[in-house]
Amino acid sequence: MNVDLSKLITAEAKAANALAEARASASVTRREFCLGLARLSILTPEAALASAKGGWPAEMDGFLTYLDADQALEAQIEWAAVATVDRMHPMVLSLASWLSLSDVQVDALFGI
Repeated sequence: MNVDLSKLITAEAKAANALAEARASASVTRREFCLGLARLSILTPEAALASAKGGWPAEMDGFLTYLDADQALEAQIEWAAVATVDRMHPMVLSLASWLSLSDVQVDALFGI
């Protein structure tokens, strides 16, 4: 019996695939996301409360200047309307980059 070694998957590759799948399907409520940002001291308790209600947090106003005008408007509308925040949403990825959050920190926000 011949085994095609090129088809074997290493434990590391399996773990990386599992992590990618977990990230692709991970989401939290806006409430949970705001609590996570407050726990990381990114948002004050007051800002986290206002943000959970759909208000744009003043602590993240600088993020809007990181975007062009159309993207900034889209981000604010998305935030005001969203009930669930997806781990791999482009806005989350951009915000994480702007905040200099590591993948591990972002994963923790999403329970990964």
